[in-house]
Amino acid sequence: PPEVKARLQVEARAKAKAEREEKKKLVAAERARIEREKEEARRLALERKAELKVKEEEKRRLDAEKRAREKEEEEWRKSEERAKQLLGQRVRKETKLQSKEAISKRKLAEEASRREERDREQKAEDYLRQGKKYCRAGQFDEAVGKFEAVLTLDPGNREVRDYLSLAEKSRDEKRRLEEAKQREKEKETKLVQYLDKGKEYYVQGLFSDA
Repeated sequence: PPEVKARLQVEARAKAKAEREEKKKLVAAERARIEREKEEARRLALERKAELKVKEEEKRRLDAEKRAREKEEEEWRKSEERAKQLLGQRVRKETKLQSKEAISKRKLAEEASRREERDREQKAEDYLRQGKKYCRAGQFDEAVGKFEAVLTLDPGNREVRDYLSLAEKSRDEKRRLEEAKQREKEKETKLVQYLDKGKEYYVQGLFSDA
């Protein structure tokens, strides 16, 4: 009958419309899932990039410290070799002069003067040896004090002036490196705190805060 046929057509159209609506919902759900996966992938990529950046900065910092230490060691070696050469020249010169000295009426006075000079030299050598020891131990403030004490006894000693200059540079560089390490440590602490806080916000669902 016509009325039955019309009713069936209406039902068919309704069913087709319902199927289309259901299909749209499925497509929308699939798109939403894909977007969530893409967003998660982007987030993970950003985290990985940040980790790699931190590691690269740490590597550069360590390489810079290594180069600084190598440069300092090379400068110290050259200075020590130069100081040894100067000391050798001075010893040879003094030996030559002493070999030419003649016995005279001023022998006693000269001997007393030489004893006084030897005392000063011994003190200077002791201070110099102590200064070198402090330098090798990285105690540059103490080393500077010892080298200055040598110069008080022997103001014209170029060898000790070289040691003093190197010790002062090493002391300043050590302070700079310690300050840089402290700043880097504080920076790393802040980065860890920010990361932990971001993770906490993420777990709580506060994505904008994270």
